[in-house]
Amino acid sequence: MLSEGSYSITVTDDDGCTVFIGVDIDEPDRLVVDAGTYVPIPNGGDVQLDPSTNATVVASWMWSPPAGLSCTDCPDPIAMPELSTWYTLEIVDENGCIALDSALVQVVIEVAIPNAFTPNGDGLNDLFIIRNPFLSQ
Repeated sequence: MLSEGSYSITVTDDDGCTVFIGVDIDEPDRLVVDAGTYVPIPNGGDVQLDPSTNATVVASWMWSPPAGLSCTDCPDPIAMPELSTWYTLEIVDENGCIALDSALVQVVIEVAIPNAFTPNGDGLNDLFIIRNPFLSQ
């Protein structure tokens, strides 16, 4: 691998003719990918991931883990995880450079807490019950 700098190339043919060529090699821009920001979704909901990159051409996209994603090798999958999940995106550009980033899809569980009850024995709202979606009813 060549480092950034100026190089001289010498080419000599079978007849002894020589050509000198100067070449300047610049270091390529660092490949950057942003998998997205914190994304809250309701339990059972979904969201389309929307990454960004400075790559002119992306040769491959790879999201992981695959659970809850509509595709793992596309730029913008639909995420529908059952639990909050960190999704990691790895891209490879046309030059073989690799960049990684992660995004959190936070599944928001709502807990139902009543604001009143009527303990009058009619069978409606007689008990003050906080419903927890993590426990079976």
